[in-house]
Amino acid sequence: MRDYEELVETLRLEADGFLMDDVPDMLMADSLNDAADAIEDLIAALTASNEVIAKSRDKWISVENALPEKNGRYLVRYKRDIVLDYTEVHDDEARIMRFFVGDGWRYPFLCQPELRKAEQQTVTHWMALPGLPVEENTNGK
Repeated sequence: MRDYEELVETLRLEADGFLMDDVPDMLMADSLNDAADAIEDLIAALTASNEVIAKSRDKWISVENALPEKNGRYLVRYKRDIVLDYTEVHDDEARIMRFFVGDGWRYPFLCQPELRKAEQQTVTHWMALPGLPVEENTNGK
């Protein structure tokens, strides 16, 4: 049995052990049952949240629908416009970028400073990075 299930069971057993003709005991029993209910509700919410995350792991998420909930690296699709005196570039690209909650996307620039000033990037979609590959042990160990 999972730890939280054991905790809920223990709380409910303790609540059942109080005398129900005594007001303080009734209040304690109610508090223990409320705590057990709260744990079960929390676990249900976390399970639902994990299912949503798992379903969206390999799907693009529009920045209009949601942003990442934690700082980290994400695969993003973005539109890029560069306008200089002598040329214009408009294209869509995908790359790994960092996201900081409350501060937004950090764009990695590998170009000259004058190009950085001329470049406008707009992230349109993002997705979580896949897990790293697991190397198989070829030694038989």
